[in-house]
Amino acid sequence: MCATEQLSMKQKEAELLVATENIADKNENSKISGMATRIVTGSDAPHWKKAIDKEGCSLIAHGTWKLVPLPKGKRALTSKWNFKIKYDAQGNVERYKARLVIRGYEQTDVDTAFLNGDMAEEVYMLQPEGLVKAGKEHLVCRLLKSLYGLKQAPRAWHKKLTDFLKSHGYMKLNSDSCIYIRSGSGGLEIIGIYVDDLLLIADTKRGVEQIKNMLASGFKCKDMGEVHHILGMQIRRNRAAKTLTIDQTTYAKSVLEGFNLLQLSPCKNPCDPGVVLSKEDCPKTDEERDQMKSKDYRGLVGSLMYLMTGSRPDIAFGIQCVSKFLNNPGITHWNAAKRILRYVKGTINYGLVIDGGSFHGVQLHAFVDSDYAKDIDTRRSVSGYVMQLGHCAITYSSKSQRTVALSSTEAEYMPLAHGVKEIIFLRERLDELGMQQDPALVNVDNQTAIAMANNPIHHQRTKHIHSRYHFVRERIAMGIVIEYVSTKDNIADLLTKAVTADKTRICGQTTARGALGVDWFLILETNDSTGELFDELDMGWFGCGELLHDDTSESWSWAGLSVVATACGALGELGTGRLHNVKQRHAGFSDGRLGCK
Repeated sequence: MCATEQLSMKQKEAELLVATENIADKNENSKISGMATRIVTGSDAPHWKKAIDKEGCSLIAHGTWKLVPLPKGKRALTSKWNFKIKYDAQGNVERYKARLVIRGYEQTDVDTAFLNGDMAEEVYMLQPEGLVKAGKEHLVCRLLKSLYGLKQAPRAWHKKLTDFLKSHGYMKLNSDSCIYIRSGSGGLEIIGIYVDDLLLIADTKRGVEQIKNMLASGFKCKDMGEVHHILGMQIRRNRAAKTLTIDQTTYAKSVLEGFNLLQLSPCKNPCDPGVVLSKEDCPKTDEERDQMKSKDYRGLVGSLMYLMTGSRPDIAFGIQCVSKFLNNPGITHWNAAKRILRYVKGTINYGLVIDGGSFHGVQLHAFVDSDYAKDIDTRRSVSGYVMQLGHCAITYSSKSQRTVALSSTEAEYMPLAHGVKEIIFLRERLDELGMQQDPALVNVDNQTAIAMANNPIHHQRTKHIHSRYHFVRERIAMGIVIEYVSTKDNIADLLTKAVTADKTRICGQTTARGALGVDWFLILETNDSTGELFDELDMGWFGCGELLHDDTSESWSWAGLSVVATACGALGELGTGRLHNVKQRHAGFSDGRLGCK
């Protein structure tokens, strides 16, 4: 059995375990949950037993509770075990995780992070299954520390961590309560927090080690090393080329497999310019409604939305379109969502590439755009903006406007206000991080909207525009610069309308995706000196085969199916033979991966 099949079976088994547990949860009197029964007899029983023992030891070591008689008038909450298989960046099983969760809904990788928060309230819990103290079965647990499932737990943990960091000289950013900074003789230190996952940034490796030692003095931490994977995103760094790539290749593959759509043929753009979705496409008959019952439309759109928010702004407009019909989707909407997935399959190795050596450096640039009344159901327009840093999109948005615009000028003026708000927020954050900004530059492709922003004169066609959109005028007086950019050079255009494959690919002399910061890179999974490759080339041709490494000459050669590309100058010569010009494409080889910008 191959590794992929083994992984798929484990995923299905995990899903079965969760389903069994959910059924057992409905029976509050069940002494042994369906999940507990399953792990005793399942093939992974030793792994689950080890995970339960580890969690139990951690709870006891943290002094999470003490056994006491239940006071009169008090009610003890129940608990349950949650089980999860964690996977690494390549989708391989990393560890089996068991977590004791109090049923907090009954109330009117710092390790076990929530157990560090101190409890201010009296909370009692029945002794959990598997941890009942012999001879003291009549006693209950009074919680001394927060426990997963309590509504107080996240806040208690965050307060505990905040107090600890402040005691060591860290300050919380005014613009983001999950980023802490400290300046000293060793330079700037930054800690980013996502619940119990911490990202550490310092000017030197020694600075990072000092942060780790500081955290270890207060909490039991797991050193994950240099960041390669977080929240379903892969992080790849090429120090020589000064690039940082964020992609979700593994996640995208799992979506294709999870929806059993691996057989989909790739396409060159996420939306068909000839198709306009509307409520008219919603099911009208019982037969049409029955046809959609077997299709997890919400699940597919939600999965694609997570991909979009993480690293794929090039599918933002498509997601905006299909998200309007979550309550009553039809087969046309389903096909539109599948088309986005087809596009993702054809660009599976695309991600955001932040270029530290770009001409603009760390200066922010904003692009805003709008279509005009293209929604045939409401006649509302779509606003889009892109904020760039290091020639890469760092924040972006594609959403329907809240009101119907009466002119294209008004439609363009609305996203201008939203773009200005976003760039002000980002400037504040960068200023707090010590990255001083030039006067903010916002690019828009409508001259009349620029004139209206710079020259506050009312007349018959604009006097009705809501005053909150005139916020931009005040900010222009404070230093914001609004500049005209041609439509073909406005990268926010891809977030407001469906475009042809040529427009998706070409924007001036560069690719539109490249202008967004979405660029291709080869991902080469290696086994010693060989690796399998499947990649889309610049002109949409595909190749599948093996790259072979010559240790003596330090060169790569291609064996397998020949690849034909009319744009081979961008990659070098691909086909049976050697791969040329790799160095010119900023290639770097580390940890079994070849990454090309």
